[in-house]
Amino acid sequence: MTEVRPPWIEYPDVPPDDFFWREAGEPWRVLVWEPYYNSLSAREQERYLIRWDVREIWRESWFEKARQEFWDHVDDPD
Repeated sequence: MTEVRPPWIEYPDVPPDDFFWREAGEPWRVLVWEPYYNSLSAREQERYLIRWDVREIWRESWFEKARQEFWDHVDDPD
């Protein structure tokens, strides 16, 4: 699988909590980036974040476990 650039590189002017990620950016996030990132092992994910120099604001917003669980519940409340 070809490496996919992370959202903070692909869309450098869009912050992680912007509504863009729930609307116009959602297809790219859901169909392109998440499948790639989720295919990586936990160790590979951490190396990916380091290699792509993830900023703390992105780490807190997209990669913190509690935050992910919140958004999973919002997306699928059942």
